Amino acid sequence: MDYDANLVSMEMIAAAALDDNNNEYPMWHDIEVERKAINWFMSRCLRGFRAQILSREELFWKVEEAFILEDYIFQRSVSLEDYREKFSMACSQLGGGKEPMPPFDQLP
Repeated sequence: MDYDANLVSMEMIAAAALDDNNNEYPMWHDIEVERKAINWFMSRCLRGFRAQILSREELFWKVEEAFILEDYIFQRSVSLEDYREKFSMACSQLGGGKEPMPPFDQLP
């Protein structure tokens, strides 16, 4: 998958970061990239809240989901099924549209 040429959702990042054959991280997996991707997602949630697209409660749950994902990434203490379920919820559209994700090397 060419991340530079596509609109990338968090779900696509999850799929790319996990090796579905054995549910482990592939050799090229970069935790810093995942951390930046989650930070990028959370900043979009805050933007949605400030623009009154997300309610305070919706923002709370989105941030909660991001922390659950981060916990899985760094400690692998969340089951893969829970991880996928939470990522699916976290990937729901914010404000009715997806924003293009910058290339990984340009994530803040």
